[in-house]
Amino acid sequence: MNFKAMASPDFWEVGASGKVYDLESIWDILETRYKTNEPDDWRTSDFQFRALGENISLLTYKLQQGERITRRTTLWERVDSV
Repeated sequence: MNFKAMASPDFWEVGASGKVYDLESIWDILETRYKTNEPDDWRTSDFQFRALGENISLLTYKLQQGERITRRTTLWERVDSV
């Protein structure tokens, strides 16, 4: 699976700490996690999905990482594959 094809080149994310991560930073983090082959202690729940427009959707969920629980949100845009 080509993970880079799943994200827009101008993708960015705000972490639970409030820090902003650009796409390259996220790829670096994921690459490090996959190399260590250690299980991540996290769970997701309470998913809610809402269509905001013809090709835009909002996904919200709860993320539990160890003892820390945060509410997360992400926007998804459907685009034609190139």
